[in-house]
Amino acid sequence: MLLLGESILSILIVESTNSVQYHVTFYAGIMSIVLLQYCHYKYQPHSPSTHAFRRSIRGGAIYYVLIIIYAHALVAVGTSYKMFLSQYAVEDNLKNKHMRHLVTTLLSRNLAGAADQTKLSTAEMKQAVANMFCISMAVVWICLEGMWITHNGTTKYLAYLMSKPGACLGMMRLSLIVLTGTISSYAIEPEKVTLIGLGLICAEIVIGVFMSYFWSKQFEDEDESRQGDHWPNVTEPESVPRTKESVDEHDDMT
Repeated sequence: MLLLGESILSILIVESTNSVQYHVTFYAGIMSIVLLQYCHYKYQPHSPSTHAFRRSIRGGAIYYVLIIIYAHALVAVGTSYKMFLSQYAVEDNLKNKHMRHLVTTLLSRNLAGAADQTKLSTAEMKQAVANMFCISMAVVWICLEGMWITHNGTTKYLAYLMSKPGACLGMMRLSLIVLTGTISSYAIEPEKVTLIGLGLICAEIVIGVFMSYFWSKQFEDEDESRQGDHWPNVTEPESVPRTKESVDEHDDMT
């Protein structure tokens, strides 16, 4: 949760520009992080008794490893958004200083092996940042799915995938993860990468809603305590059946 907040902070502290591409990338990044926060809570259990740490030792150990990888992937996602926005600031500064840079280049001579020749070009930098974004985002989805499995158990998860809705939605989710990890193969411009990423996150949420529905429909009789993995209604008081002992205890207190 802290790292999701750090991702938002990474986007906000970047030097801004007036270009349309910058604002598209900025707001797409903000919306993506907010939706990732929703997915983070959606993949977590709503009761301590159903957490991986209490379910089994092996599940808790796997969850501990996954949460570490997940945290590092979120750091990479936030860094990617910051580098996306920083590229617009760099390009804007280069445009403003283009004439001075041209004069400096004409009046100076670089020796072989100079520092400027070892720097990445603009296209190479965009490609590197896009690769980092795609890989880290795909790792985030894989870790979230893995943590969901540790909370519910492999047997229960495989039984769900064996059903027709589970198999269909599972293949769709796997396809989205693959698409997320390969965005940089057909788009490297920051605004395009972030918009495609936002669209895939929205698609993942829609698939997650259907998966939760069919999951609850399949396992609501097996595990009534979780109520089909629905969000608990904290505003509705829980009714407790009255017994003779509770009535006598209430009379003694009054």
